[in-house]
Amino acid sequence: MKEINTDIHYNKPTTKIIVKGSFRFTRNPLFLSLLLAFGSIAIFINSVWLLALLVLLFIIFNFVFVVREERYLEECFGEEYIQYKNKVRRWI
Repeated sequence: MKEINTDIHYNKPTTKIIVKGSFRFTRNPLFLSLLLAFGSIAIFINSVWLLALLVLLFIIFNFVFVVREERYLEECFGEEYIQYKNKVRRWI
């Protein structure tokens, strides 16, 4: 994000669509890495409750945060983001 000069902070406007690095494989690498880390911890400590919470977090991310973010990016970047969205999967 620093390389292409766009801010990582959620409360500041996005200036560019990132298509390099992990963004080539998934549109949500930050959410995905958080879910993978959380799931790994849940498995490592053998916690069914944390695995259930992982499912809840995925649902919240997928149907609340990601949808809102995609709507925002479509409004800001239009066809450029739609092409990226058609090319790169939401998750993996």
